Amino acid sequence: NPPDVNGRVGATQFVQWNNSSFAIFDKSTGALQYGPAAGNTLFQALGGICAQHNDGDPVVSYDILAGRWVLSQFVVGGPSGSYSHQCVAVSTTSDAMGSYYLYDFLTDGTNFVDYPHTGVWPDGYYMSAHVFNAAGDTYLAGRVYVFERDKMIKGLPARQVKADLKKYGGRI
Repeated sequence: NPPDVNGRVGATQFVQWNNSSFAIFDKSTGALQYGPAAGNTLFQALGGICAQHNDGDPVVSYDILAGRWVLSQFVVGGPSGSYSHQCVAVSTTSDAMGSYYLYDFLTDGTNFVDYPHTGVWPDGYYMSAHVFNAAGDTYLAGRVYVFERDKMIKGLPARQVKADLKKYGGRI
């Protein structure tokens, strides 16, 4: 397993996520404040596949406009018709150790959605990913997802919009 090291700096903290575990550090002193803990620890209150799996490919973002942490990881190999998910936690404040709004987005019912990367924009949380067949040996497409940021920072039900991109030599 590659380490998939990912981290971001927020107002007062640094959050680092290494494939299946994350930790929170004080930005000024570097002191460990929490963890390391399994990534799916974030999703225990949500239950379901996000709480059961700790598959990795984590992404840590900090929404500077809202002062919120956006932490996510994927689930692959879900039950039939539910193969790939993106589990997303949006903090309720700028404190990474506080509470989170939790989301489970079905990203593909059949195929393996791999290597997600997210970005914060005022009108949404954007995620790009590679889509492979379920076996993971055939590249199918690049895909972009947009999650409803305005609803997620309020803890409201949110949707995702997705669009497949044209294939250019196996890369997007």
